[in-house]
Amino acid sequence: MTNFFMSYLILWGLACVVAVVLMIRLRTTLELFQRTYWAGLLQDWKIVSFLVAATGLVIIAPYTGDPTWDYVDATFMSLLTYATAPWVVGTCYLTIRGMSRYLQTYMGAALLERAICPEAGFLSKVHESAEYRVYLRSHSS
Repeated sequence: MTNFFMSYLILWGLACVVAVVLMIRLRTTLELFQRTYWAGLLQDWKIVSFLVAATGLVIIAPYTGDPTWDYVDATFMSLLTYATAPWVVGTCYLTIRGMSRYLQTYMGAALLERAICPEAGFLSKVHESAEYRVYLRSHSS
């Protein structure tokens, strides 16, 4: 693994840890942790829509040709997206309008990039695998 990639993983991992710690400390003031937020997400039609979309993602995951994408990743990312996307989009909107606190903007940006965070330890193994190098060569041009 290159030094750049290792540095990137370390810095990105630290940024995720800082965001999670901030979220835990500020959970009483963040909409993401309020009952009204979850009541909105748990409406019947939203759950049905989520189940249809998540099922599609999970079924096709192993057939994408990406060696890092499998049933577990598809399930995990579907759940995280469903749970946090409305808050992240709202935070981005409030940031653009100048109505969001800096810490909330930072936490929203960290959640926006959440796809790599839970897999950071796994990425170093994938990056060094022969299968991943073949995948990169086949998609590089």
